[in-house]
Amino acid sequence: SCCDWSSDVCSSDLGTLAAPEICAALLDSADRLRDAGWVVDEVDALPPLQEAVPLLITLWMGDGYDAMVQAAEAEGDPGAIAALAGQAEFARGIGLPQYSDALVRRATLARAWQRFLAERYSDQRVWSAQMSQIALPLTGLPALALTTGNVGNGVPVGIQIVAARFREDVCLGVAEAIEARLPALAPALP
Repeated sequence: SCCDWSSDVCSSDLGTLAAPEICAALLDSADRLRDAGWVVDEVDALPPLQEAVPLLITLWMGDGYDAMVQAAEAEGDPGAIAALAGQAEFARGIGLPQYSDALVRRATLARAWQRFLAERYSDQRVWSAQMSQIALPLTGLPALALTTGNVGNGVPVGIQIVAARFREDVCLGVAEAIEARLPALAPALP
């Protein structure tokens, strides 16, 4: 039953990283989960994520950067070419020590998130606050992005749902509960 499920909401960690509409969407989604019978706790802080971005770029680009550039150029992919060019200086400065350090730090960050979830819920289903879509893949945790509405001139806004390792079912259950209580959303126009 959904009443056995609980979740956390943490908007304080978003700080200046998120537009007010995103914070509002997160809190609105928490209310929708409460309406669905979930217990939603507001937490003051989450384990670290911001440092995960350069770590993940190190892991992405630290092994075979020149081959990635050649492949992007051969495929004629302007997005990949631009993204790789934007990280050229950073990527070319990555050696084996930096790559190894990034792997160690990744494990540390993943443990911090796993500990956070385990201390709060043990084996219970859980979802956590929206955060950078670049940082969460570093942790190895399942996550799901959910559009919760449109703001301003039809720009979509939404949340990101995160669960404990191997708990994809929680991401899907949370998304289903919120989506069932949202008005019908029109697709965003390109």
